[in-house]
Amino acid sequence: MQLKQVFMNLLVNAFQAIEEKIGGRAETGRIRLRTEAQGDRVVVTVSDTGAGISPENLGRIFDRFYRVEPSRQKSTEGAGLGLAITKSIVAAHGGTITVSSSADGTSVRGVRPARAKATDHPGVSGM
Repeated sequence: MQLKQVFMNLLVNAFQAIEEKIGGRAETGRIRLRTEAQGDRVVVTVSDTGAGISPENLGRIFDRFYRVEPSRQKSTEGAGLGLAITKSIVAAHGGTITVSSSADGTSVRGVRPARAKATDHPGVSGM
């Protein structure tokens, strides 16, 4: 169930970034989900062709209650908790999450052990 939450948060954010960039015009955007094994780790990357995140906001997007830009607060709902929750779930499973962004879109990359054991993370259900 927790993995579902991670993917839902990342995909909804990507969709919202694309909507903001195209602003109702008859254009399309792209969301790419990529997975790969790197030794004993699994890497998942969610990339979009959305509005991108400015460098001054990039370092705070995983902070609780942080919303990227005031203009986005009008068009999208939420309390600014999605990425903070996503980061805590990934960390609870022994993983890390990073983000890179430009005017051409954003990529969020999560890395975790390929086989996390429930005993490795007390109180956290399996992914």
